[in-house]
Amino acid sequence: EGARVELFHLIKDRLNVLTDFHGLEHQAAQHEPTFIKASDVQAKPLPWLWRGAVLRGALSLLAGPGGVGKSTIAASIAATVTTGGTFPNGEQAEAGSVIFCEGEDDPESVTLPRLQAAGADLSRLIIGPVCDLSQDIDRLEKAVKALGAPPALLVLSPVRSFFGKETYLDTEVRARLAPVLAWGERHNVAILGITHPPRGKQDFAGAGAWKNAARAGFFVEKDRRRPTKRILSPLKANSGRDDWQLAYAIESVKLPSGIETSRVIWQGKNAHEVYRGDLRPVPELAKNTMEKVPRLPSRETNAAAWLRTALMQGPRTATDLKAEAKAEGISVGTLYRAVKQLGVCIESIPNSSARDAKTWRIDL
Repeated sequence: EGARVELFHLIKDRLNVLTDFHGLEHQAAQHEPTFIKASDVQAKPLPWLWRGAVLRGALSLLAGPGGVGKSTIAASIAATVTTGGTFPNGEQAEAGSVIFCEGEDDPESVTLPRLQAAGADLSRLIIGPVCDLSQDIDRLEKAVKALGAPPALLVLSPVRSFFGKETYLDTEVRARLAPVLAWGERHNVAILGITHPPRGKQDFAGAGAWKNAARAGFFVEKDRRRPTKRILSPLKANSGRDDWQLAYAIESVKLPSGIETSRVIWQGKNAHEVYRGDLRPVPELAKNTMEKVPRLPSRETNAAAWLRTALMQGPRTATDLKAEAKAEGISVGTLYRAVKQLGVCIESIPNSSARDAKTWRIDL
């Protein structure tokens, strides 16, 4: 009798395995990607949170050194969304709710006052704690239920604090990001991650997977000509524009409660100057717009402008040019990149045994 019972359960288990297998096979067939004729596809517009800059259902990164107001900018964007206000380039925001997760500043004494100073509608805001969202996506689902509907924006500051122990392995970062990115896509939520740059670089710190996962990226820095002004520029734009800049200042304010905090003041026409390759200042093209504005020059652009001027009167020796460039703060490596950029002709000086006996000239 015991053998019959054991045989019965064995057959039952095998049948369950077959049933599960066929069920999985059916699910796989349902999710199998198919090729579709382009004429059968319905085109649809991109779901912008901030048209031309921040997409919904995707990750955007905001980087910059300490003290330039990254979190204050995030508070300004969040406030604009909660009130359906106007972004600094004149684009109208569709009103929505925001989940603001801050991992570096105290929510009561810093984050909330900043949001109040920015004019946020606090009834549409949830302030979240630091947590590992890669392991606890249910926290976001609970926030959605508390709001009554999915938010328009999720702010993570700093973004790398919300995905467990730091790792520089791209595969690990992608795996940790996957649940949150899927959540954002499912609920059509824009995810704005605040991050720091590598020392001395306009880039995003951490593994390359962070930058690769983002659909847009922005960098904020102090204006080199006007230290009290700051500039917001795009670093990555998969779908938006990358030919704009916005100037802003950080203003100290006192709330009616007596709490002192800060807010972003977006600047208009002539708030700062931008510079072309020849270093001549030109005014900002339009007030509060993302019009096509030349970027601030790179070291190579500055060096090329200096070298072009130095060679305007005719050929010069490499030794003299390198000495003068060094006095101007231009490194040898940057100088040679400028040489390549300008197509400078380098010729050896006849009958000279000096190691650097060459002349440089440029065909004007």
